[in-house]
Amino acid sequence: MNRRFEALPAAQRDEFQRRVIDRKRPPGLSQAIRKAEGKTSRRSANHRHRKASELALDVLVAEVPELVLGIADLTRPTTPGPRA
Repeated sequence: MNRRFEALPAAQRDEFQRRVIDRKRPPGLSQAIRKAEGKTSRRSANHRHRKASELALDVLVAEVPELVLGIADLTRPTTPGPRA
């Protein structure tokens, strides 16, 4: 690799190798997915899609810190807030 990479602590090099070079999933991802499924399926009848998504992502982000998220919310907010 290069000197900068080699200067990193072993744990950081290993994590970088897993995430960026090897593109491997984290070891606990399967368990996190099952946990997220359980958390959302119990509540899905009472929650809208956004809330179910939030509950699932809370579990997954804890296990997959490299997960990049975004939202394209093109609807107007339903709660009053500051007006521009």
